[in-house]
Amino acid sequence: MARKAKGAKHISAAQAADLLGVDPKTIKLWVEKGRLRGAIKQVVREVVTVDRSSLGRAFDVQCLWCHKVFESKHPEQAKYCCREHKDSYRYYKEHKRGPR
Repeated sequence: MARKAKGAKHISAAQAADLLGVDPKTIKLWVEKGRLRGAIKQVVREVVTVDRSSLGRAFDVQCLWCHKVFESKHPEQAKYCCREHKDSYRYYKEHKRGPR
């Protein structure tokens, strides 16, 4: 059974997964990618701990067009904050001319 300490700075991957509504494997991937601050320790088995303060920014993504930070339900797939920016970026890529 997992220990819970009030005011603890770090929590387990299972606890973080419960708070965010995702799978513990997703928490481990986000720690590896740097989306969440935490540590992965190899003792007898892999132990993932997550910094509690980084949980609030777990679903934040930066728009590729305007660089605005927005919250997304699927942060790995989201790239634009609105449909207009997605269309603008696509138009820019299609009509961009190379150096002459």
